[in-house]
Amino acid sequence: MNLEEIILLSDIVKLPKETLKDICINLDVPDTGSIGELAERVWNKEKEGQQQKSIVFETCKDRIFCGRTSSMWYYSTSEGIRGVKELLRQGTNDFDPFEHMRIPDRESLTSDPVLICAAEGEQEGEYLLRYTYKTGVTREVFMDSVSTHARSAVTTVRVNEEQGYI
Repeated sequence: MNLEEIILLSDIVKLPKETLKDICINLDVPDTGSIGELAERVWNKEKEGQQQKSIVFETCKDRIFCGRTSSMWYYSTSEGIRGVKELLRQGTNDFDPFEHMRIPDRESLTSDPVLICAAEGEQEGEYLLRYTYKTGVTREVFMDSVSTHARSAVTTVRVNEEQGYI
Protein backbone atom coordinates (compact mmCIF):
# COMPACT_ATOMS: atom_id res chain seq x y z
CA MET A 1 0.00 0.00 0.00
CA ASN A 2 1.12 3.56 -0.49
CA LEU A 3 0.60 6.46 1.90
CA GLU A 4 -2.55 7.71 0.14
CA GLU A 5 -4.25 4.38 0.76
CA ILE A 6 -3.89 4.39 4.55
CA ILE A 7 -5.72 7.68 5.14
CA LEU A 8 -8.81 7.16 7.29
CA LEU A 9 -11.88 9.32 7.81
CA SER A 10 -10.68 9.91 11.38
CA ASP A 11 -7.51 11.51 9.94
CA ILE A 12 -9.49 13.85 7.69
CA VAL A 13 -11.85 14.95 10.47
CA LYS A 14 -8.85 16.06 12.57
CA LEU A 15 -7.52 18.43 9.90
CA PRO A 16 -7.91 22.19 10.38
CA LYS A 17 -10.82 23.80 8.57
CA GLU A 18 -8.53 25.82 6.27
CA THR A 19 -6.76 22.64 5.15
CA LEU A 20 -10.11 20.97 4.49
CA LYS A 21 -11.16 23.99 2.42
CA ASP A 22 -7.94 23.75 0.38
CA ILE A 23 -8.56 20.06 -0.25
CA CYS A 24 -12.16 20.77 -1.32
CA ILE A 25 -10.97 23.43 -3.76
CA ASN A 26 -8.38 21.02 -5.22
CA LEU A 27 -11.06 18.31 -5.55
CA ASP A 28 -13.54 20.73 -7.19
CA VAL A 29 -16.18 20.34 -4.49
CA PRO A 30 -17.85 23.13 -2.46
CA ASP A 31 -15.58 24.56 0.24
CA THR A 32 -18.26 25.98 2.54
CA GLY A 33 -19.77 24.45 5.66
CA SER A 34 -18.68 23.02 8.98
CA ILE A 35 -15.59 20.89 9.53
CA GLY A 36 -17.81 17.80 9.56
CA GLU A 37 -19.44 18.71 6.25
CA LEU A 38 -16.09 19.48 4.61
CA ALA A 39 -14.54 16.26 5.92
CA GLU A 40 -17.48 14.22 4.64
CA ARG A 41 -17.18 15.79 1.17
CA VAL A 42 -13.44 15.08 1.08
CA TRP A 43 -13.94 11.48 2.26
CA ASN A 44 -16.69 10.76 -0.27
CA LYS A 45 -14.66 12.27 -3.11
CA GLU A 46 -11.48 10.45 -2.05
CA LYS A 47 -13.25 7.09 -2.29
CA GLU A 48 -13.84 7.69 -6.01
CA GLY A 49 -10.33 6.72 -7.03
CA GLN A 50 -6.56 6.92 -6.82
CA GLN A 51 -6.33 10.37 -8.44
CA GLN A 52 -8.58 11.87 -5.75
CA LYS A 53 -6.61 10.09 -3.00
CA SER A 54 -3.41 11.58 -4.40
CA ILE A 55 -4.91 15.08 -4.43
CA VAL A 56 -5.98 14.74 -0.79
CA PHE A 57 -2.58 13.41 0.26
CA GLU A 58 -0.54 16.01 -1.64
CA THR A 59 -2.61 18.85 -0.18
CA CYS A 60 -2.10 17.77 3.44
CA LYS A 61 0.83 15.31 3.51
CA ASP A 62 2.71 17.42 6.04
CA ARG A 63 -0.01 16.96 8.67
CA ILE A 64 -2.39 14.12 7.75
CA PHE A 65 -0.76 11.52 10.02
CA CYS A 66 0.32 13.91 12.79
CA GLY A 67 -2.75 14.22 14.97
CA ARG A 68 -2.98 16.78 17.74
CA THR A 69 -0.86 15.05 20.34
CA SER A 70 2.86 14.98 20.94
CA SER A 71 5.38 12.92 19.03
CA MET A 72 8.13 10.79 20.49
CA TRP A 73 11.19 9.43 18.73
CA TYR A 74 13.16 6.36 19.74
CA TYR A 75 16.61 5.77 18.27
CA SER A 76 18.34 2.42 18.10
CA THR A 77 21.93 2.28 19.28
CA SER A 78 22.53 -0.97 17.42
CA GLU A 79 21.50 -2.74 14.24
CA GLY A 80 18.39 -4.04 16.04
CA ILE A 81 15.89 -2.06 13.98
CA ARG A 82 16.76 -3.60 10.61
CA GLY A 83 14.36 -6.32 9.51
CA VAL A 84 11.38 -5.06 11.52
CA LYS A 85 9.24 -4.96 8.38
CA GLU A 86 9.77 -8.67 7.73
CA LEU A 87 9.07 -9.48 11.38
CA LEU A 88 5.76 -7.62 11.09
CA ARG A 89 4.82 -9.61 8.00
CA GLN A 90 5.69 -12.87 9.75
CA GLY A 91 3.74 -11.85 12.86
CA THR A 92 0.55 -11.25 10.90
CA ASN A 93 0.22 -14.68 9.30
CA ASP A 94 -3.25 -14.29 7.85
CA PHE A 95 -2.79 -10.87 6.20
CA ASP A 96 -0.03 -8.62 4.91
CA PRO A 97 -0.49 -5.11 6.40
CA PHE A 98 1.56 -3.67 3.51
CA GLU A 99 -0.97 -5.05 1.01
CA HIS A 100 -4.36 -4.78 2.75
CA MET A 101 -6.10 -2.76 5.43
CA ARG A 102 -7.94 -4.74 8.08
CA ILE A 103 -10.21 -2.73 10.36
CA PRO A 104 -11.37 -4.83 13.33
CA ASP A 105 -14.87 -4.83 14.74
CA ARG A 106 -15.16 -2.02 17.30
CA GLU A 107 -16.46 -4.36 20.00
CA SER A 108 -13.45 -6.68 19.66
CA LEU A 109 -10.95 -3.91 20.47
CA THR A 110 -8.99 -3.95 23.71
CA SER A 111 -6.36 -1.57 25.05
CA ASP A 112 -3.73 -3.63 23.19
CA PRO A 113 -2.96 -1.98 19.83
CA VAL A 114 -3.94 -3.91 16.69
CA LEU A 115 -2.03 -3.36 13.43
CA ILE A 116 -4.55 -2.40 10.75
CA CYS A 117 -2.27 -1.42 7.85
CA ALA A 118 1.16 -0.25 6.78
CA ALA A 119 2.64 1.71 3.88
CA GLU A 120 6.02 2.47 2.41
CA GLY A 121 7.32 5.91 3.37
CA GLU A 122 8.90 8.56 1.20
CA GLN A 123 12.49 7.49 2.00
CA GLU A 124 14.28 4.18 1.50
CA GLY A 125 13.71 1.85 4.47
CA GLU A 126 10.92 4.02 5.88
CA TYR A 127 7.33 2.97 6.46
CA LEU A 128 4.28 3.95 8.48
CA LEU A 129 2.29 1.55 10.64
CA ARG A 130 -1.31 2.27 11.66
CA TYR A 131 -2.66 0.78 14.89
CA THR A 132 -6.06 1.02 16.54
CA TYR A 133 -7.00 0.34 20.14
CA LYS A 134 -9.76 0.88 22.68
CA THR A 135 -9.49 4.11 24.66
CA GLY A 136 -12.60 3.79 26.81
CA VAL A 137 -16.35 3.32 26.79
CA THR A 138 -19.07 5.82 25.97
CA ARG A 139 -22.44 5.52 27.70
CA GLU A 140 -25.58 6.91 26.17
CA VAL A 141 -28.70 7.28 28.27
CA PHE A 142 -32.02 7.35 26.45
CA MET A 143 -35.13 7.62 28.57
CA ASP A 144 -34.92 4.56 30.81
CA SER A 145 -32.07 2.64 29.19
CA VAL A 146 -28.31 2.87 28.84
CA SER A 147 -26.27 1.70 25.88
CA THR A 148 -22.50 1.55 25.69
CA HIS A 149 -19.95 1.35 22.90
CA ALA A 150 -16.19 1.34 22.75
CA ARG A 151 -14.23 4.51 22.02
CA SER A 152 -11.17 3.94 19.89
CA ALA A 153 -8.13 5.77 18.59
CA VAL A 154 -5.66 5.34 15.75
CA THR A 155 -1.92 5.76 16.24
CA THR A 156 0.66 6.08 13.50
CA VAL A 157 4.16 4.73 14.00
CA ARG A 158 6.88 5.91 11.63
CA VAL A 159 9.80 3.50 11.26
CA ASN A 160 13.06 4.22 9.47
CA GLU A 161 15.26 1.14 9.39
CA GLU A 162 18.10 2.96 7.61
CA GLN A 163 18.44 5.75 10.17
CA GLY A 164 17.44 3.55 13.11
CA TYR A 165 14.45 5.36 14.57
CA ILE A 166 10.83 4.69 15.43
